[in-house]
Amino acid sequence: MLITGPLIIWSVGRPINVFDWFQIASPLAKNIEFHHLLEDIHKIASRVLLVVLIVHVVATLKHAILTPEVIRGRMFGAMKK
Repeated sequence: MLITGPLIIWSVGRPINVFDWFQIASPLAKNIEFHHLLEDIHKIASRVLLVVLIVHVVATLKHAILTPEVIRGRMFGAMKK
């Protein structure tokens, strides 16, 4: 997503406006087919990222509820004996 986001903007020939401080000019020529491909990739990547985030949060809650002593040991650097 970090790559496809700027490429989506540049693929239609627009510069990236950074906080109204400055602009990063497009190094690409206008290419609508490439733009649509990048939009599809960006959409898929966002959904994958959301699923991975949800799985990570659920796994964290599972470990925090079922084995809190292990989590505290990992968080605070307790050594196993």
